[in-house]
Amino acid sequence: MLNIAVVWVDSENTPWKEAIDEHTVNGIVECLTELDCLVDIIEITEIPTDKIAEELCAYDCILNLSYGIHAWTQADLAFWFDLKKIPQIASSGLAQRIAQDKLSVEYRCLDKGIQVPISLISKDEIEDNLMYISKPRFGGCHRGISIKEGLEIKDNWLEFSGKDLLIQPYYIGREFSIAVIPNIQADGFEALPPLEIVPFPERDVFIAGSSFGETRRNFEPQLAQAKIEQMQAIALAAHKLIGLDYYSRCDFRLVGDEIYLLDVNAMPNLHHKFSMLPALLVQHNIGMKEFVRRLLSLYYLKNKAHQDALDLVF
Repeated sequence: MLNIAVVWVDSENTPWKEAIDEHTVNGIVECLTELDCLVDIIEITEIPTDKIAEELCAYDCILNLSYGIHAWTQADLAFWFDLKKIPQIASSGLAQRIAQDKLSVEYRCLDKGIQVPISLISKDEIEDNLMYISKPRFGGCHRGISIKEGLEIKDNWLEFSGKDLLIQPYYIGREFSIAVIPNIQADGFEALPPLEIVPFPERDVFIAGSSFGETRRNFEPQLAQAKIEQMQAIALAAHKLIGLDYYSRCDFRLVGDEIYLLDVNAMPNLHHKFSMLPALLVQHNIGMKEFVRRLLSLYYLKNKAHQDALDLVF
């Protein structure tokens, strides 16, 4: 029987106010309990100390639902768990730091032939009438983003290309999101079919969420099967390329016939109401309990010390 701590940080204490609440945590705890785990809930309210590390090391592992704490990002916190040798059901801190660096992800993808928007080096590359996006290299939750015509970007180059800002072409097209989760045997990963982010009302400039106006989710987009499979293959390749584990989510733009990988989320939120991954689990008849079972199965397979508990999950 696995003795596990669900570790979380309230939204108000996370760097970008990610959606996470007690209702979501309790729902996941209920799934773990039904899977015969011994579960405690640990809420982190301040930058963690050695005392907290000692407390967490008493568990077999933690299910990490911590999206950063104050000035620490989720990658910083995951890295701290690794440093303190606290086994976590989440991608490693190193992998999360790589994913957090959008320029690093861009270079890695280009090296492997994955098509991504290419960051500009000089304002001489800008065409006046095309659209461009300025975004933080290490940002999150669609914060600090500007989408402007090329002429405005060019005239205010220092503002839009300042410290740790990237400028890329803004591709007008359809946007999709794909979740990567453990497969049913937990000996590999599968990419779920995409959901489409649809701007409402219809418009060319939008991103998921409400930063640039309302968007809605279409779980049954009209999309050729070949394109679906191509996106799924890219999501799985990106997951592996960055060294992610357990689960992730990728965002894409389809521009004509071309697929561009926009972003890789190393630890997508599991909020029961607002987050895409739980909604996709429901849509594809997997559900949160089965998802948690797969996470546990993967953890068991990765940690041979728990061989005696395999019967719990198979």
